[in-house]
Amino acid sequence: MNDLDRIKKDFRYLLYIIWRHQGLKEPSWLQYDMAEFMQYGPNRSIVEAMRGAGKSWMACAFSCWWLLNNPNDQVLVVSASSGKASDFSHLIRRWIEVSPCLQHLIPKESDRNNINKFDVGCRTIPGASASVTSYGITGQITGGRANLIIPDDTETLDNAA
Repeated sequence: MNDLDRIKKDFRYLLYIIWRHQGLKEPSWLQYDMAEFMQYGPNRSIVEAMRGAGKSWMACAFSCWWLLNNPNDQVLVVSASSGKASDFSHLIRRWIEVSPCLQHLIPKESDRNNINKFDVGCRTIPGASASVTSYGITGQITGGRANLIIPDDTETLDNAA
């Protein structure tokens, strides 16, 4: 089994590669446990852990892994603010650019390619929705399509009221 096959089969391996590529230590046992849950847990699930556990970074890495395995799918990221959502999609885009195992996902010149919406370059079926779209929780998400929806830090004092 080559590295790409291993990465596609086990999200934890991609997590390890991205962490090492970022100059971080190997993921902790908690992060590996969360990664396994993200990959094999129920379709509608929530990952909860203490502050600093790396949930947002792991969700970005999981989005990369999802698109690696499902390049025609759409990922929707919703955060408390549009700026936070943009940061999330920017990190996904950055990891696609700098990780050799993900570089075939870099958008082509003819693809959508901005901070809040971009397509992956190996997409074979053109879609009305971008491969990755990010919005703030109060943004216009009506009519959007997604196979994977990631709400990341969506609740704040302002929007909870």
